[in-house]
Amino acid sequence: MLTAKELIHYVDFEHPNITYINPKYVEYFKITALRYSRRDPIHYVNFRSKILTAFGNDIALTFNIYEFLSNEYRPSMVVMRFRLCDFFSDHKYDAFKPFYMKYFNASSCPFPKGEYSVANVSIPNLRLLSTFPLQKGRMFVSYVRGDERVLEFYLDVLIKHRFL
Repeated sequence: MLTAKELIHYVDFEHPNITYINPKYVEYFKITALRYSRRDPIHYVNFRSKILTAFGNDIALTFNIYEFLSNEYRPSMVVMRFRLCDFFSDHKYDAFKPFYMKYFNASSCPFPKGEYSVANVSIPNLRLLSTFPLQKGRMFVSYVRGDERVLEFYLDVLIKHRFL
Protein backbone atom coordinates (compact mmCIF):
# COMPACT_ATOMS: atom_id res chain seq x y z
CA MET A 1 0.00 0.00 0.00
CA LEU A 2 1.37 3.40 -0.97
CA THR A 3 1.08 6.26 1.47
CA ALA A 4 1.33 9.95 0.75
CA LYS A 5 4.49 11.56 1.96
CA GLU A 6 4.27 14.73 3.99
CA LEU A 7 6.40 17.73 3.02
CA ILE A 8 8.04 19.22 6.09
CA HIS A 9 9.90 22.51 6.38
CA TYR A 10 12.66 22.98 8.90
CA VAL A 11 15.45 25.38 9.77
CA ASP A 12 18.98 24.08 9.73
CA PHE A 13 21.48 26.06 11.82
CA GLU A 14 25.17 25.68 11.02
CA HIS A 15 28.53 27.24 11.87
CA PRO A 16 27.76 29.23 15.04
CA ASN A 17 30.27 31.93 15.89
CA ILE A 18 30.45 34.10 19.02
CA THR A 19 31.60 37.62 18.16
CA TYR A 20 31.34 39.43 21.51
CA ILE A 21 30.93 38.58 25.21
CA ASN A 22 30.81 41.30 27.87
CA PRO A 23 32.58 39.81 30.93
CA LYS A 24 30.60 42.14 33.19
CA TYR A 25 27.39 40.21 32.39
CA VAL A 26 28.42 36.82 30.97
CA GLU A 27 31.21 34.64 32.36
CA TYR A 28 31.11 32.18 29.47
CA PHE A 29 28.88 31.34 26.52
CA LYS A 30 29.32 28.33 24.29
CA ILE A 31 27.20 27.47 21.28
CA THR A 32 27.55 24.42 19.04
CA ALA A 33 25.62 23.00 16.10
CA LEU A 34 25.84 19.31 15.30
CA ARG A 35 24.05 16.43 13.65
CA TYR A 36 23.58 13.23 15.61
CA SER A 37 23.92 10.96 12.62
CA ARG A 38 24.80 11.15 8.97
CA ARG A 39 21.19 10.41 8.02
CA ASP A 40 19.73 13.11 10.27
CA PRO A 41 19.38 16.26 8.14
CA ILE A 42 18.98 18.66 11.08
CA HIS A 43 21.81 20.37 12.92
CA TYR A 44 20.82 20.70 16.58
CA VAL A 45 22.04 23.73 18.52
CA ASN A 46 23.33 23.48 22.08
CA PHE A 47 23.90 26.46 24.40
CA ARG A 48 25.85 26.63 27.66
CA SER A 49 26.20 29.87 29.53
CA LYS A 50 26.78 31.44 32.90
CA ILE A 51 25.23 34.86 33.39
CA LEU A 52 26.45 37.09 36.21
CA THR A 53 23.33 39.30 36.53
CA ALA A 54 19.61 38.73 36.09
CA PHE A 55 18.35 38.99 32.51
CA GLY A 56 14.90 40.58 32.23
CA ASN A 57 13.13 43.32 30.29
CA ASP A 58 16.20 45.52 30.62
CA ILE A 59 17.79 43.27 27.98
CA ALA A 60 16.87 44.02 24.37
CA LEU A 61 17.16 41.05 22.03
CA THR A 62 17.66 41.63 18.30
CA PHE A 63 17.63 39.13 15.43
CA ASN A 64 18.99 40.47 12.13
CA ILE A 65 18.76 38.05 9.24
CA TYR A 66 21.06 38.60 6.29
CA GLU A 67 20.30 36.91 2.97
CA PHE A 68 22.99 35.07 1.03
CA LEU A 69 23.01 36.70 -2.42
CA SER A 70 25.77 36.88 -5.04
CA ASN A 71 28.18 35.02 -2.76
CA GLU A 72 27.86 37.49 0.14
CA TYR A 73 25.53 38.16 3.06
CA ARG A 74 23.32 41.22 2.55
CA PRO A 75 20.86 42.79 5.00
CA SER A 76 17.30 41.56 4.51
CA MET A 77 13.94 42.92 5.55
CA VAL A 78 13.72 40.40 8.41
CA VAL A 79 14.61 42.12 11.70
CA MET A 80 13.04 41.26 15.05
CA ARG A 81 13.55 43.34 18.19
CA PHE A 82 11.95 42.83 21.57
CA ARG A 83 12.61 42.99 25.28
CA LEU A 84 13.51 39.61 26.69
CA CYS A 85 10.56 38.95 29.04
CA ASP A 86 8.05 40.47 26.62
CA PHE A 87 9.01 37.80 24.09
CA PHE A 88 7.71 35.14 26.47
CA SER A 89 4.59 36.95 27.70
CA ASP A 90 3.29 39.09 24.81
CA HIS A 91 0.67 37.48 22.55
CA LYS A 92 2.30 39.07 19.48
CA TYR A 93 4.96 36.36 19.66
CA ASP A 94 2.61 33.37 20.04
CA ALA A 95 3.81 31.97 16.69
CA PHE A 96 7.10 31.17 18.45
CA LYS A 97 5.41 29.69 21.53
CA PRO A 98 5.82 26.00 20.52
CA PHE A 99 9.52 26.67 20.09
CA TYR A 100 10.33 28.47 23.33
CA MET A 101 7.98 26.46 25.57
CA LYS A 102 9.97 23.36 24.64
CA TYR A 103 13.32 24.81 25.73
CA PHE A 104 12.75 27.61 28.25
CA ASN A 105 10.84 28.03 31.49
CA ALA A 106 9.13 31.29 30.52
CA SER A 107 7.60 31.71 33.97
CA SER A 108 11.07 32.31 35.40
CA CYS A 109 11.58 35.57 33.50
CA PRO A 110 13.53 37.57 34.54
CA PHE A 111 16.14 34.85 34.43
CA PRO A 112 18.22 34.86 37.63
CA LYS A 113 21.99 34.79 37.47
CA GLY A 114 23.48 31.35 37.18
CA GLU A 115 24.34 28.60 34.74
CA TYR A 116 22.08 27.69 31.84
CA SER A 117 22.25 24.76 29.46
CA VAL A 118 19.86 24.17 26.57
CA ALA A 119 20.31 21.11 24.37
CA ASN A 120 18.98 19.91 21.03
CA VAL A 121 17.37 23.15 19.88
CA SER A 122 15.66 22.96 16.50
CA ILE A 123 12.77 24.82 14.97
CA PRO A 124 9.72 22.61 14.41
CA ASN A 125 7.72 22.31 11.22
CA LEU A 126 6.08 25.76 11.24
CA ARG A 127 3.74 26.82 8.43
CA LEU A 128 5.59 30.14 8.35
CA LEU A 129 8.65 28.39 6.90
CA SER A 130 6.89 27.38 3.69
CA THR A 131 6.42 31.05 2.74
CA PHE A 132 9.50 32.56 4.38
CA PRO A 133 11.20 34.96 1.93
CA LEU A 134 14.74 33.60 2.45
CA GLN A 135 16.20 30.15 1.89
CA LYS A 136 19.80 30.76 2.93
CA GLY A 137 21.22 33.41 5.20
CA ARG A 138 22.97 34.35 8.41
CA MET A 139 21.18 35.28 11.63
CA PHE A 140 22.94 37.80 13.85
CA VAL A 141 21.74 37.78 17.46
CA SER A 142 22.58 40.55 19.91
CA TYR A 143 21.72 41.17 23.54
CA VAL A 144 21.97 44.79 24.68
CA ARG A 145 21.40 46.34 28.12
CA GLY A 146 20.83 50.09 27.69
CA ASP A 147 23.74 51.26 25.52
CA GLU A 148 26.00 48.40 26.56
CA ARG A 149 26.53 45.30 24.42
CA VAL A 150 26.13 42.09 26.42
CA LEU A 151 26.42 39.22 23.93
CA GLU A 152 26.61 38.85 20.15
CA PHE A 153 26.78 35.78 17.95
CA TYR A 154 25.64 34.53 14.57
CA LEU A 155 24.51 31.28 12.93
CA ASP A 156 24.19 30.31 9.30
CA VAL A 157 20.56 29.52 8.52
CA LEU A 158 19.14 27.28 5.82
CA ILE A 159 15.43 26.65 5.32
CA LYS A 160 15.05 23.18 3.92
CA HIS A 161 12.12 21.15 2.61
CA ARG A 162 11.92 17.38 2.77
CA PHE A 163 9.37 14.64 2.24
CA LEU A 164 8.88 12.23 5.15
